[in-house]
Amino acid sequence: RMHIAQGIFKAINVNKCTAAGGTFKFWVADWFALMNDKMGGNLEIIQDVGKYLIEVWKSSGMRMEGVEFIWCEKFLGELAEKYWLQMMDISRCSNLTRIKKCGMIMGRDKDGDLSSAQILYPIMQCTDIFALSADICQLGVDQRKVNMLARDYCDASGRKTKPIILSHHMLYGLSQGQAKMSKSNPDSAIFMEDTAADVERKIMKAYCPKTPGERDSVVTGKRSVSVDSKQMPPVITAASGFKDDDDDEDHVDEIKVGDLLLAVNDEPIGECIGQLEELLKQDPVTLSVKTPGAVKKQVSADDDNAIRLVKDDLENPILDYLKYIVMGADDSAPIEIDGRKYSSAKEVQEAFLAGGYQKKGSISKQQLKRIICDRVDVMLQTARKHFTENEEAKRLLALVESHKKDIKEGKVKPAKTVRCLKTVSFSGKKDYKNVAAVFAPRPPTVPSLSIDVVLSVLVALNQAAQKADVVALWCEDWASFCVNSCTSAKVEDALKLITTWYGLLVDSLKLIAPDLMDQKVEVMIQSQQVLKDPNTYWISAIDVGRTFKLDRIRASLADGETLNESSQVITTLTCVSDLLALSAMRGIANLTVIPVPPLRVADGPAVVPTARVLSVNMHMSAKDYIAETIIPKANACGDSIVVPELAPIAAFTDVAFDVLVGDGEPAVNGKVKKLYCLAGDVENNPCIDLLEKLDAAGRLRKATPNGEFLVIKGSEKSGHPSDRFFPDSKSVREEFAKGEAAIHPGDLKASVTPLVRAVLGPLLQCKDASFVKAHKDLANAAKKMGKTK
Repeated sequence: RMHIAQGIFKAINVNKCTAAGGTFKFWVADWFALMNDKMGGNLEIIQDVGKYLIEVWKSSGMRMEGVEFIWCEKFLGELAEKYWLQMMDISRCSNLTRIKKCGMIMGRDKDGDLSSAQILYPIMQCTDIFALSADICQLGVDQRKVNMLARDYCDASGRKTKPIILSHHMLYGLSQGQAKMSKSNPDSAIFMEDTAADVERKIMKAYCPKTPGERDSVVTGKRSVSVDSKQMPPVITAASGFKDDDDDEDHVDEIKVGDLLLAVNDEPIGECIGQLEELLKQDPVTLSVKTPGAVKKQVSADDDNAIRLVKDDLENPILDYLKYIVMGADDSAPIEIDGRKYSSAKEVQEAFLAGGYQKKGSISKQQLKRIICDRVDVMLQTARKHFTENEEAKRLLALVESHKKDIKEGKVKPAKTVRCLKTVSFSGKKDYKNVAAVFAPRPPTVPSLSIDVVLSVLVALNQAAQKADVVALWCEDWASFCVNSCTSAKVEDALKLITTWYGLLVDSLKLIAPDLMDQKVEVMIQSQQVLKDPNTYWISAIDVGRTFKLDRIRASLADGETLNESSQVITTLTCVSDLLALSAMRGIANLTVIPVPPLRVADGPAVVPTARVLSVNMHMSAKDYIAETIIPKANACGDSIVVPELAPIAAFTDVAFDVLVGDGEPAVNGKVKKLYCLAGDVENNPCIDLLEKLDAAGRLRKATPNGEFLVIKGSEKSGHPSDRFFPDSKSVREEFAKGEAAIHPGDLKASVTPLVRAVLGPLLQCKDASFVKAHKDLANAAKKMGKTK
């Protein structure tokens, strides 16, 4: 249903814009209707309704020259990459506090009950502005905060041209105390399909005060009042049968002792004071009263929560209709009452309000309502005529009515399927039953790749390869961009650096572990997978957002991480959607998620910025969502979705090696040489810890003669002339704990250094042009960022 503000009022505003030389772009939100399962979740029916609404606008007098209708579903499908990257760029430039200002959620100390969708929606609304290349945002004043977000984003992103905000008034609801119309309350507004009888009933009983703070109450049945008519205006001395609850501000028809009586049956009290006693005996009788001294809380026009362009103490919906509907167009005809013509809404209002509660004034309430009723009905009659005489409009009306009937009778229902990305697959068109997934870390803010990161990812991949037939290495390039990885004011530069970083990571893994990468691992880039079916993917992310409250987002973050950025919300939703997409791969029977071990930060100032490893909390949150929310739906509709298992993190103590890919052998040798190694200390021994990490990565034993954990060369000086072979780290620690006589720190380091060189050799010695260019590009970008700071 379309109410009069969306129909005639919108047509009036559009005509003003196009008459001034503008092109008005309508964003037909068919994709959002599909996302919300409107019209049975049937896109074809939804688009039929959209075409019908266009005919409603035509029937409302909207001039179609200069009007362009853009269908959201088609637009997002064709320009998905542009749209969603724009959305994430807005998110990375806007913290959570700023986004929360866009909703009616100000002044709340606790936001844990807010859904993540309430954070995502304003960002998407802001994205629409730029996706449509809008110079002017012509929306209701209730959308002002989102429009201001677009202007703030321009400042943050360095855009020189900001969209202009052209807000229109929000029509009052017809009932008393309604700040705006409501689709859920049929009597709060005139709807475009209302009959003449509907219009008369709604307008003639509508709230229509002459005095600020005035309220109407029907006295009937058990209700009764007594008044002191010696005062002017009379004062209520007794009232019974009304709700007596001072805390209930919404009970607008209550009459209390001390209230002033302003009118009876719409007659000003000054006109009917002589008949007051008889009038009060009527059943029913409508009294207009006002509480003396009561001041309604007003929201100033510049308040963040204001939905009024100008201050209006009266809040009279009939005068509202007069000003914005009946006489809102530039070519509106004057109105005539009692032989007098009025050419402006201001003249009519002054004539109506004249005399206050003592006299009728030039125009009574009944006369005002009657003229509004007649003029609105004439406008709607034009619309009704369009749908009886225009063949296309007639066809669409019949089609929509048929659709509504089918939906009501249950003939059209949402498709029974889990809404998620179902196009993820491994190359070669081969299906695997046992699959493992490793989510690669996100690049750090300063673009650099450390050997620590490469080895930690390799640990997870090696662990995954032992559990599955194939391993998906999932690289979150879009999520990384959203959280400001490789930060740059320019979107293109940031994305290029992120692509370079992930490419360098994969190349480094292939150099160190070519057998593992060739035989077991397939790299999956998030953006490439999403763009196979972007509309479905983002519907799945929004579905997650409806389920995840902000407190659940907080629980998904790493221990100690605080929720401050809107990008943390967005990337949590995408992470859950990514794992869901992997869980829905064709032919899969088991999916195991192998977390990348957390990276240790070096003591003191870090030389190498730390990449961002996805927390176990994030993986667990995604797994729980699939198990608790998705699996019941999948079982009901027959979709094949598996609940992922979360493997434990590999057990070893990480070492902050703090060497960049591209630094070369001398840097590695120098780091090993400086590793802390106190004789007999096995609790804090980075040398042995490093060996354990190389072993967990599956590379250490490939570098020893017979697959041992460690071989210490014999020497007369050490007191151990023969080579010593250690099968595992436990045996090394036990021997080292005995002191220098057992294993001298120098001998341990001398044995560790060649092993590290052997494992990392292919990486350290690589002279491939593209590989060298990649790590130099990151180094140059990091250097440039340092100078900028």
